[in-house]
Amino acid sequence: ILPKPLGAGEQVPAAAPKLKIPATWSRCIFLFFADPANPFFPVRVIPVNASPTEFPKGHTLIYNVSNATIRGKFGEESVLVRPGNSASFKPPIQRLGDYSVAIDCLLPGETKATSICRSSWQHDPTARQVLFITPAPGFKIPRVWGILDRENETNSNER
Repeated sequence: ILPKPLGAGEQVPAAAPKLKIPATWSRCIFLFFADPANPFFPVRVIPVNASPTEFPKGHTLIYNVSNATIRGKFGEESVLVRPGNSASFKPPIQRLGDYSVAIDCLLPGETKATSICRSSWQHDPTARQVLFITPAPGFKIPRVWGILDRENETNSNER
């Protein structure tokens, strides 16, 4: 990953973030995170295998880039995501509809969990959900970000 195209005869700098995507992946999502430790290009990129067999429509994928351990309950599905790890889980319900969400964090050195989110979310069985647990600058408690990945059905076979 480069900040600008290479000129003729230029080599990829050793510090440039590099990815290898297996040929078996039929669909890929790239997650970009700030990485101030890389002075060449301050970003870390994580490829996600979004092939239908690995990350089907309706499923949720959580990336925890905070220093807290995350515990969540999505409908009847429970998940635990340690710092720097990810987890995926099946749909909390099988149809379009609402389900309850409770997300807590356990901060380093603490013994009692702190609530991040108590809400009702809507499940879309035609979309994949990607959640990010990130540090919130100036706050102790991490922040939850989410996106829905809706694949364009008319272009799904054009790779």
